[in-house]
Amino acid sequence: MLLISHRSFRLYVVPSESYDRARIILPAKRETFEVEHSLKEYRKLGGLWWFSEYWTDESDCSQRATLAGEMRRKTGKELILASIRAVEYVYETADDRIVQRIAFAPSLGCTAVAFSLSTRNHAGLPTSEDQLRLVSATLGEPDQKLFAIPGDYHVMRSDKPWPYVWMDKFPGNITTTSFSMPVP
Repeated sequence: MLLISHRSFRLYVVPSESYDRARIILPAKRETFEVEHSLKEYRKLGGLWWFSEYWTDESDCSQRATLAGEMRRKTGKELILASIRAVEYVYETADDRIVQRIAFAPSLGCTAVAFSLSTRNHAGLPTSEDQLRLVSATLGEPDQKLFAIPGDYHVMRSDKPWPYVWMDKFPGNITTTSFSMPVP
């Protein structure tokens, strides 16, 4: 299961986009569902869908950090998020207007457990900020109730499309960023 919640604003205060979407893959039943919690609706995607994953067993996640950007620098900080140890790297432009921080967790195949991207204008004022942070983790077999569609949710009408949300990759599976080398 992958759950992505998102809220964005125009001019810092005007809500412009919001969703709380989950993709549930049931391999044994060969079924895939998407659930939109904000609408209390779900839809069947048909068949078995997969997530794109990349795991490595590095102790400092330096290869993963290099994939995420050439201008990386290990900060020396080891963060603990949801009881998971992570190694932090920072990427920044020469003028410090764009700063990206990623903390990779070696015990989770160097999956990113924290990500932030901050952009400032020429005056140094913030113009945008994105954050991703692992808030809980349970290593082991998940409770089957997590994969059940709530009883008060309805099947989405076929004439009512949902806005597209890209859910083919775990958010923590960071292999490229705007700091990565261009692919030839």
